[in-house]
Amino acid sequence: MIQLSAVRDLAVSLAQLLDSGIAAGQSLDMLAATASPEVREQLTALQKRLARGATMSLAMGAAPRLFGPDDVAIVFGFEAVGAPGQGFAAIADRITERIALKRQLVRSLTYPTIVLVVHAFTSPITLLVAGGGYATAVLTQLGIIFGVYAALFVGLPALSRATGAGHTLRRLAWSVPLVGAPYVAHTRAVFCRALGRSLDAGLELFKALRGAAAATNDPQTQERVERVEVHLRMGGSLAPQL
Repeated sequence: MIQLSAVRDLAVSLAQLLDSGIAAGQSLDMLAATASPEVREQLTALQKRLARGATMSLAMGAAPRLFGPDDVAIVFGFEAVGAPGQGFAAIADRITERIALKRQLVRSLTYPTIVLVVHAFTSPITLLVAGGGYATAVLTQLGIIFGVYAALFVGLPALSRATGAGHTLRRLAWSVPLVGAPYVAHTRAVFCRALGRSLDAGLELFKALRGAAAATNDPQTQERVERVEVHLRMGGSLAPQL
């Protein structure tokens, strides 16, 4: 399995190489030389498609374990102004935000986890005194605790990768303030950073908005951007709509 941090580091390196003027094929060669076998395999497939004349964004489809459809959309937008390296920098920023969000969730759950584990050992203490059933009661409660965490950190991400379920969960996050607040903050940060990077690179406003929305992978943000586009085309200003 290719770790998110490895994809982030790859995107950062690729952005730096492309921005320095090194050709895409040569950049991929340099990165593949020091990459893990799993990453090297994906980079080789990407490079082969490039060699057949594909653009970088189209070639990225040959490396699905590294780049998803939203990553392709980001790079496609930056290719329009001749700055694909900035697209990979935006991808790296997006991954950095995702990693930070996971760390924030872990920190937020540390104290409740300690409390729950202590409770699992102390609540059935009367059974220990009575001489039976204590171990079973403790193991049952611990199983429930870690089962919930497994669902949160393994099951939920896997479910969110399914298109329909993922969209539903992301929409739900906007309407559940306490649980969804970290996700909403993450989405806004990704959008603002991607939009700023796109505008700095000289991308036309509408393309910059679409690229930033794609970077969030959030259906509600994407729909909001569509409404903003309509407003702007009618002569409205950007700031009030954001």
